[in-house]
Amino acid sequence: MISCNPAFSKKLAHRDFLGSVLGLGIERSKIGDIVLNEGSALVFCDEQVAEYVASSLEQVGHTKVKAEITEDASAYIATDEVKETVKTVASERADAVLSSAFNISRGAASEAIKSGKVFANWVPAESGSKKLSEGDVITLRGKGRVKLLEFMGSTKKDKLIIKFQKFN
Repeated sequence: MISCNPAFSKKLAHRDFLGSVLGLGIERSKIGDIVLNEGSALVFCDEQVAEYVASSLEQVGHTKVKAEITEDASAYIATDEVKETVKTVASERADAVLSSAFNISRGAASEAIKSGKVFANWVPAESGSKKLSEGDVITLRGKGRVKLLEFMGSTKKDKLIIKFQKFN
């Protein structure tokens, strides 16, 4: 977690935190999702990278920051706007669930996965054919985040009924 005193800085954006972390010489593939909160950012990354970031990162933009390793990320994620939804999907594949959750075509979901805009459980999704399970968190950069709560069975036409939370 990277934190600063918001009273003494301008509002820092996602790109500010990402730029500062990448400025340490870390490859983008080693960094997962970045979740912003008031005066802090939660950066999901590899364990070795986390230690390096915690010891090396001193400022983001022109703002002095404090970086530390956090084990339980759920306490820091804001859940102000949560909406539970039930939808049907063709399968538990990542591209099918992403398509249904964000109301985009399956082709657009596959393209988003290939371009690195999709994170499954805070790490970049490798392929659209990955099977998802209950409790998985999927992030589509620029659109939001969903958490699969449960698979509720199937319809007469063998489509899966899923229940998920959408965070705005």
